[in-house]
Order: sequence, then C-alpha cells, then structure tokens
Amino acid sequence: MTVQVKRNVWLELEPKVSGSYVNLLPVTGVIGYAQPVMTQEYVSNLLDPKVLNTDDDDNIAIKTKDEDDHYESMMNKLNSLTEPATSDGSSAMAAGHLNLLDKDFRGLTSEAVTILGESERSVVLFLTSDEEGVDPKNLLKLNVQVTTNDEFQYYNNCYTIASQVTTVVNSRCQLTNSMKPAVTVIVRNIRQDVAQIPAQSPIAIVKLNKAASDCKRLPKTSRTKIKTEKSSYPTIKSDLNPVKELDRLHKRFCRQWERLLSEKTYEKSLTVEDNYPYFSLAVKPRIPFGLTKFKELLMRVGLNQNVKPMRVIDKDNLNGGLFSCKICDELILDRYALQDHIYSEKHKRNLKSFQVIAGLQERIYLGRPVIQEYLEQLEPELANQLIGLDLILEVLDIDNPSNKPFYHCSTCGDNFMDTSLPTHVLSTVHVFNLLREYFPSAWQRFSTLENTANWSQIDFQAYVSIISKVNECIGIRRPVIVEGRDRLEEAIDKLPTDLYTSKQEDIAVFVKTLPVVDTAEISKKPASLPRTRTIARIAVSLDDVSLPPQGMARVQCKITNVPHAQVVKEKLVLVSQNPRNTICSVSQGSNNFKWFRFRFICKSSFCRVMLQQQVPTIMVSIHNTRTDTGVNIPNGSDLALVKWKK
Repeated sequence: MTVQVKRNVWLELEPKVSGSYVNLLPVTGVIGYAQPVMTQEYVSNLLDPKVLNTDDDDNIAIKTKDEDDHYESMMNKLNSLTEPATSDGSSAMAAGHLNLLDKDFRGLTSEAVTILGESERSVVLFLTSDEEGVDPKNLLKLNVQVTTNDEFQYYNNCYTIASQVTTVVNSRCQLTNSMKPAVTVIVRNIRQDVAQIPAQSPIAIVKLNKAASDCKRLPKTSRTKIKTEKSSYPTIKSDLNPVKELDRLHKRFCRQWERLLSEKTYEKSLTVEDNYPYFSLAVKPRIPFGLTKFKELLMRVGLNQNVKPMRVIDKDNLNGGLFSCKICDELILDRYALQDHIYSEKHKRNLKSFQVIAGLQERIYLGRPVIQEYLEQLEPELANQLIGLDLILEVLDIDNPSNKPFYHCSTCGDNFMDTSLPTHVLSTVHVFNLLREYFPSAWQRFSTLENTANWSQIDFQAYVSIISKVNECIGIRRPVIVEGRDRLEEAIDKLPTDLYTSKQEDIAVFVKTLPVVDTAEISKKPASLPRTRTIARIAVSLDDVSLPPQGMARVQCKITNVPHAQVVKEKLVLVSQNPRNTICSVSQGSNNFKWFRFRFICKSSFCRVMLQQQVPTIMVSIHNTRTDTGVNIPNGSDLALVKWKK
C-alpha cells in the first residue's frame, strides 16, 4: 500500500472473535509494523538508463532539424495533430490519439471574484480537463472559444460569459504558485446585486476555435501578447453614487450589528465559569497529545450562548477513552490524525455552525475576543469589506468585569465601544490609514481622492476591488484580546506587521491592473480639503492624591500609549474628563469650574504637553464636588481624556 497523508495509512481490521473491536486493541496502540519497499537498490534499478532504454526500432525517435528548437518541434507536432486526415491516413492515426477539436476544457477561477451589479470585469481562467491524457498545455498560443459553463451556471445564476475568442497563454496561478495555461475573458454580472464567485469555480467551457481559418501558433514576436477585445473595465451602472453606496453598506452593517449585539455575549461570558466550571477547576484542562501550540483544542462551543458548552476535542468513555471530535463525530487515534482532522475542510465547515462559549479567563488563554463571536455571524458580503481587524484590540477591565470592554485601533489610534465598530472599520479613514502604512501602492491610487464626494464610479470599483484583494491575499483576520488597559501598549508592540509587508508586491501588481484615474474629470471638481484625524489618549495620575470635601488639587498625569514622545512635545492638547472617571471632576484650570450640586462636572480646556524623562505629561486640576466625604485617588487612575490633531 501507499502512505496517503503524512505518516498515516488506512488498514481494514477484521476481528477473529465476536465482540467490540475496542476491546481487541492493544494497550500500547501498536497494531502492526510497516517497512518501506522502495529501497536504494530498488530506486537505482528503476531509474537505471539501461533499463529505461529499449532496442525496439519503432520507439527510437528520428532526429529532425526541429530538435534544435524544442518549442518549434512541439508546435509542429501539435499542428500536425489538428490538421484533417490525409489520403494516406498518417494524420488520422495521430488524431485518433489526440484530436483537440473534439476536446472540451473548463476554465477555473484561481481566486474569489467580486463583480458589482449590472457590471463586468476581466477574469483570468485556468484550463483543466477531466479526461486522462489530455494536457491543456497543448493549447498554448492557440485561439480558443470561451462560453458559459451552463452546468455550473444552473446553480450559480449570477454571471454570464458571452462567446468570445482569445488566446491561451501561460499565467501564474496564485493557489499553486506555478505557471499554467490560462485565458483572459470578460465576465458580466446580470443581476443588480453584487456577485460573489468563489475560487476554483468552473465558470467557462473552452474549446479550440473551429471557425478560425488556421489553428497554427502565433509568431515568436507576439508570444506574450493576449488578443482580447478591449473592455471598458470596470463597467457599472451609470447612476451609481459612491457616497450613497458607501452609506447603504454602512446602514446594512449597522442593522445586522445591532441585532448581534442584542445577544449580549459579553454579559453571558461573565456567568459561564460559574454555571459550567472549566478553568476554575482544581485540575486544569489539558491539551490532547501534548500539542501545546494548539490552544484552540481546549475550546468549548455551543449552538448559541444559552446552551451548555461542550469541548470540541474530548475523551469518549464509550470508546475506551479515545479522543473524539464532538462536532464531527469522529475518533482521533493519535496526534497526527488530530492535526489532519482540525485542518480538514469538514471540521472547519462544521465549526462555523457553532459559537465559542467561554469565560473571560478562558478567552484570554485562547486569545479569542468576545467580538469575534459577532464577526463570524456576519454575512460573507459584509465580512469581506472589513480589513485590518487584527490591528484592533479588545481591552478588558479585569478588575471590574461589569464594565464592558472598549476597543483600540492601533492603525488610527482611536478608542471606541462595540456599538461604534461598524462606523470605524467601514470608514474610508480607517481603510486609507491601513493602506498608507502597509500598502503604499494602493494608497497612491487614492492619495488625491480622500474625499468620497470626488469619486467616480471607477474609483468606487477600484476601492472595493482593493479591499477584496487584501482579504484574498491575507485573509479575514481576527481582533486581539488584551487583559487590561495597563497591557495595551505592550500588546500594540507585539502586533505582527510582516503579514502585511509580505503581500505588498502582490497588491502592487494588482493595483497596476486597475483603471487609471481620470485626472481631467477630477480637475473639474473642487479640490478636497486636507484631511486631519483626531488622536485620543487616556491620562493617568502619577501620584496618590487625597481630596477633602469640595477640595481641589493640581495633579501631574501621564499620557498613555504614545509610542514617540517627541511627537507631542510642547503640543497644545484638549483635556476633558474621562467618561469612566467617577471619582472627581477634571479640568486644566481652576477658572473653568462651575459650582453645582452635581457630583461630577467637567469642562474641556487646553494644556501644553511637557516631557519628563521622555514621558509626556500634563498638569490637570481635579475637584471633589462632594460636601460630606473626601476621596482618595490612587496612582494610575484614569482621570482625563486628551485629544489632539494630526
């Protein structure tokens, strides 16, 4: 037999006695031994030229002048096979083995294709055939006719391919990173909604062009040219308004996001460990087979957050204590079978039907934020519009878990709550900040078009295509979970950036295929104002302070999460009270206080940043508005919110 997957072989066991097969398995788990048959002597004899050669005169090739040019020899042979049979039947015999005129090839997409409603775009399709002995490389440099694959279109009625003649050339496949025969065709979306065609979809039928006067190869001077009809890519609805289209997408996202937030996953996570103890047990859960790098093997899931959680990989007492996958109902015999299973398509597909049910400590260990449960329930079309999710951090308040976590975008430097996530991640500001930092070639495409009011339909198509391409190259990532605010800066420093930089070349090549900006049309529109962004940071106290009733004090505070202190040196910043500060009121100067009976008051003011040992600090005034008791403010309290323009 042949080893199929890594070190695994499939054996059919037949018990000699009646009873459960589990009781027949030895304790050590060893049921047999295997040894290779392809020894060094066997391989040497197999590859010996003396064995490979034969004395049969019929198998000895006759040298011709075409052997000096292997490409010429191959193409001359191909032309002879496609010519009609002669009177002596020489070509008919060859055509009996390979008659390309009667062969049908399928055109497969190597990547996911997104086409806007009632528009069209050019797509590269790679040729493949189910028949044995038929190599698509035989069609290189030949004219072929491409039509719609009616069988595939019957179940995916979202596109059409008009009959068109093109030339087969070698193109690089992104999936296999190899050169394969391919054709470039125009695919049209016949519906008003956006069409999503997944990768490896056989959307076209490719045949040798019988109507052409000759099926001979192209001359050497035009080998790299692709003769296709010039398309006005991208062609979309003439009445499409980019601003309204972005607003429509935002409203759709917000409606679905509001429904997901109503499930209150975070509130339910606080009670999971009390109702179903797991990480709080005296005996901590252990990862099967010692695969410590696969922390997700300890994950507990359920159909929703209201059911009792179950481990994905757990011991099955009914089968002799062997591990089994509960969501796939499969036994796991060893660590190699476990790794093969968790990477299988069946396991990934079944896992999408469940939600992770975990407490806060369990989520911190697994590195799975609460908001990930919402993101995995989004519609695929909406999820494909989100980029830079791995640069968003979910910051928990472990000391006071009743406070909901807030979210920090390391790219934009903004803090926001879960209700504001759609507004932030779908904003062009967030997308442009990510493109500016990691994909300069894509950012250059929109460097003069930050104002969406100046966009044309072509600009909107390019914007959507770039986002889809980034997700295709990198994949839809997941946010990062942080245990507390004091570890936020450390977590930001640990964020990997090589994931984006390694794909810069692929994105740059893709951007070059996008249509060029129509500068004449842009010049007619009013110039957009330079865009600035607001950066918000928390200021924490550096000393312990005690305030008597209605007492006031000046406190020195440190501005947190400022990677480069020189950037804010002597900068005027806007200081206001932190919304989470329920201890005292904050202001920069005492003249801004107003005396009311309210417990907390605040009025924004400006303050200049000073550096002390390369630490940005500000001076703020705090006031105890209570008339009966004093307050103690410990070191590191979040007192003020500091904002400035960049």
